[in-house]
Amino acid sequence: MWESDVASDVASDVAGVRSPQKTQMSNSSQLVKIWLDDIRDLAYDMEDVLDEFVTDARRSNFTTKPHRASTSKLIPLCFNCFKQSDFVSDSQAISKMDDITLKLQRMIDESKTLGLMSSTTQAGDGLYRASMKRLPTTSLPEPYVYRRESDKAAILQKLLDDEGSNSKGFCVVPIYGMGGVGKTTLAQLVYNEVKAESFELKAWVCVSDQIDIPSITRIALEAVGGKYDIWNEDYSLWDSLQKPFLSGAAGSKIMITTLSEQVVQIMRGKSTTHHLEVLKDEECLSIFAQHALGADNFDAYPSLKEVGEKIVKKCKGLPLAAKTLGGLLCGKLDLSAWEHILNSEIWELQENERGILPALRLSYYYLPSCLKPCFAYCAVFPKDYEFDKNELVLLWMAMGLLQQQYSKEVGHRYFNELVSRAFFQKSNSLKEMPIGIANLKNLLTLPKFMVGKANGLLRLSDLKNFQQLQGKLSILDLQNVFDIQDAREANLDNIHGLDELLLKWSSDFSNSRDKSNGEMQVLNWLKPHSNLKSLKIVFYGGHNFPLWMGDPLFSNLSYLELKNCERCTLLPSLGLLPVLKRLSIEAMKAIEVVGSEFYGHGTFSSLETLVFCNMLNWKEWASPTRSGGEFPYLHKLVIQNCPKLIRQLPSNLCSLINLEICGCPELRCSSMSLTLLKELNIGTCNAALLKSMVDLTSVTSLRIERILELNCVPKSFVESLTMLEFLSVKSCEELTCLWEEGAKIENLTCLERMEISNCPFLVCLARKEQGLLPFNLKDLHLSNCGELESLPNVLMKNMDGSSDRMLFTPEKLTINHCSSLKSFPEGKLPTMIKSLCISNCENLESLLNVNNSNLKDLKLSALPSLNSFQSGQLPNSLVVFLVDGCNGLEFFPEKMLQHCTRLFYMKISHCDKLKRLPIFDSLNDLVYLHIVDCEILESLPKLDLSIPHMRGLPPNLTSLVLYCENLMSLPKNMVELISLQILDISDGRLLVGLDLHNLNSLQKLTISRTWPPDILLPSSLTSLWIIDVENLESISKRILHNLNSLQELYIHNCLNLQSLPREGLPPFLGKLHIKNCQHLKQQPFEAKGDFLHLTHSVPCIEIDWDQVLIEKDILSGTSLLAWQVFKVLSFETVRC
Repeated sequence: MWESDVASDVASDVAGVRSPQKTQMSNSSQLVKIWLDDIRDLAYDMEDVLDEFVTDARRSNFTTKPHRASTSKLIPLCFNCFKQSDFVSDSQAISKMDDITLKLQRMIDESKTLGLMSSTTQAGDGLYRASMKRLPTTSLPEPYVYRRESDKAAILQKLLDDEGSNSKGFCVVPIYGMGGVGKTTLAQLVYNEVKAESFELKAWVCVSDQIDIPSITRIALEAVGGKYDIWNEDYSLWDSLQKPFLSGAAGSKIMITTLSEQVVQIMRGKSTTHHLEVLKDEECLSIFAQHALGADNFDAYPSLKEVGEKIVKKCKGLPLAAKTLGGLLCGKLDLSAWEHILNSEIWELQENERGILPALRLSYYYLPSCLKPCFAYCAVFPKDYEFDKNELVLLWMAMGLLQQQYSKEVGHRYFNELVSRAFFQKSNSLKEMPIGIANLKNLLTLPKFMVGKANGLLRLSDLKNFQQLQGKLSILDLQNVFDIQDAREANLDNIHGLDELLLKWSSDFSNSRDKSNGEMQVLNWLKPHSNLKSLKIVFYGGHNFPLWMGDPLFSNLSYLELKNCERCTLLPSLGLLPVLKRLSIEAMKAIEVVGSEFYGHGTFSSLETLVFCNMLNWKEWASPTRSGGEFPYLHKLVIQNCPKLIRQLPSNLCSLINLEICGCPELRCSSMSLTLLKELNIGTCNAALLKSMVDLTSVTSLRIERILELNCVPKSFVESLTMLEFLSVKSCEELTCLWEEGAKIENLTCLERMEISNCPFLVCLARKEQGLLPFNLKDLHLSNCGELESLPNVLMKNMDGSSDRMLFTPEKLTINHCSSLKSFPEGKLPTMIKSLCISNCENLESLLNVNNSNLKDLKLSALPSLNSFQSGQLPNSLVVFLVDGCNGLEFFPEKMLQHCTRLFYMKISHCDKLKRLPIFDSLNDLVYLHIVDCEILESLPKLDLSIPHMRGLPPNLTSLVLYCENLMSLPKNMVELISLQILDISDGRLLVGLDLHNLNSLQKLTISRTWPPDILLPSSLTSLWIIDVENLESISKRILHNLNSLQELYIHNCLNLQSLPREGLPPFLGKLHIKNCQHLKQQPFEAKGDFLHLTHSVPCIEIDWDQVLIEKDILSGTSLLAWQVFKVLSFETVRC
């Protein structure tokens, strides 16, 4: 077996086979190319030997102990299972391994000589081969086609002209031009504009690298719509392909796009060839601006115009290059980002024989390192392959390319990012069923069945061939059924295995749709088998529904959805369906009355959820003639956006638990019996609806939103809510007072949470101080109530112990965005309150007395007018204290924290006028202390040396952040903080004279602005951040020599930094991140090579040279050899 260190060392070199981008810019590119060819061949040899391992393993009934592990753990599992003696017994295999080991070592030595480094694309060998392929250009028509009117007219003329047709009866019209000049875009534009009367049939066909003559011929002759390129240079293939067209109608035309003159000659279309020229720079500039800025000029961004023009000149008139670079810079308005693109070395690369543009290389070159292997993996699929998003993400997961905990969600984000960068293009959704699918008579799964438009395509009657189908089936485009007999012959009721069925017509209800009873007859014949569990009918155009929909023989049908059936005037009779649990009726525009026909002779005996949505003309819900016992188990009723519904709802909904009414301004519910109702949500209705609802004694949750004409919550409505636990009032713009005068609020004994938000004219909670806040209210949240000037006096009344009983006992009070609130009422904060959060109250000038015994969480933010505390001290129960953005605050009372012995977290930030902090002498439990961006703060609290226990800083801190520009010094006792793990200092000069190396628990250190001379760092450091340090020219051996535990080194914006220690970096350094260090960036390439050689042992390196991220070994330390084994054994291992 190969030694692990050799295999691991070579892994980073072999990775260069996958993505040799940086090496291509080397002056020794020819030597690098030879080395890459050799290492690729060696990789194939290694893979062959691994294949032999697998074969021997299977022959020996090789098994492994089951592991519950992620894909990243499968790789070491594979290696732990292999022993040379298990699989290699003959001298020939041993000789092969020894020979490969020697070659590996030689390649490692050569890579060091060439100064190579590894890149991020260990995701498979597809990328190398993909780089030799022409990228697909099967895109949708461009929304902006610039200056191609004359080209379009010329091609249309050649297509419509009878001249040029050869003796064989057809004519080839090639569009010839450079890669990226816009051939396919123009061809698609022409194709779409050719009128139907000019050509009886049209087809757009892809001829890919691996050409399949029968398949292409069949697709073309049967006029299957697609959207692809034509590309092949093999004359024999063209000769075979053209034979079926020899018997075609005279005047037939074949339009092709190609960047190969050889293709033009093979197809003998020289006389009709249209040579597509490049665009002018000003035309390219419009394309570039459209994709980069969303406009066709630079009027809104004049500072970017000059750089943009220079970038466009390098595009050499190719619209694809302009589009690609515009997309790359989309949303980036920083001039430096544009200059990075302009000055990139990749422009100097030559196009290879397939014409890969430098602009297209840039789009991959600037791809984040985490996305490169995912995109590279896609190269294992054929050209023009249509990806399914979910399947591709699962494949990425299986291949170990997503190394995070929530890898599926991460994969979806990666996919969306690749789509936004135009690496993937949205495919035309399937328009017609594949030819020949009707012959698959034993097919078990067919999610979609699309009825074809033309003769020769799949007909609805072909469903009779799929009697074995199981699970879910969607029958789409039913408007294409012209022969009702097709629906009868489909024999849908003979497909016993279907659980879910969707029947869908077109959303276009124009005059072209059948207005007779044809669609009803189609639906009538599409009766499914009684085993069906779920049925959805969408865009049905009939006026009525067939009788079978309410047949009680559907003994398994539990879900039914009727949606956008715009012409139906009556709902089907569904009351007898025995197990129907959920019924959804949506957007039935012609329905005005839901009456007895809806019930039939039944009562909906099992229905639990009923939804009516977007019923724009529905006016009345009438009870059946023989009313009684309807909806005995209905738990949830939702009525949304039914603006004309006037009459009341059914009176006997005795089992209703959840009622939601939204967008029904005319509805009244005066006589409803809702004795079991728990949740009531009312939105965009009239206040009269609230007044009409009575007997709500069981409601525990009430949400009121956008109620028209609501000045206050009605008295009668409030007093019936005796079991209410949660109340939310939102966006009631006419609400001025929460409770109606005289309402007995004290009856709301169960109310614990109350939220009032976005009520811009709310002035008070209780008018004339009548009615106290609910006795058991624990959580009060007031938000975006701009006219609220003060809180009621009862909020603070009798909280000082003078009363025999407590009238208001909240535990949490949150107030934000109440711009008119200036002060709290007199008195003390309620003694039971535990959390007080006040934010964005710009006129609040002072706080109430917060010296109570239970306050644990005090957060004050964005209070620019706050200038003092009424209380000089905070309570000893306080655990979290946060003050942010209080720009009027100049000082805290010196002994404000004297009793806060339990304080755990304190942060004071963005207080521009703050001059003095409270003393910290009693904060023995304080763990986090963050003082950030207090511009004029110069010092921490001074020590009183006469008091022995005063230390300046709390002794048990684990995280200390002091980031204030004018801070002059630190307390001397800082070096005694034996528990300190995180230290972030705004200026390194504050550390001068401190024995920092004595902080033996320190793990993360951040130093900014100035590097302290002769500093000795603690050996316990695992993460070191050096940011904005101007005086640092080199990181010497002295700085890092004792940091044997260092795992991360971040160096940002150190403009004068020129070198790292020649002696090497700490031995266990796992990540090196260097950003915006200009001197390092400007090093000649040879010096960069020396630097990379210096850092070869670091697994992960990120450097912003030309904004290129270089990340080594994305597989969390596993070698390429392990990756190869994983590729071979992944499926077998997963099964173990």
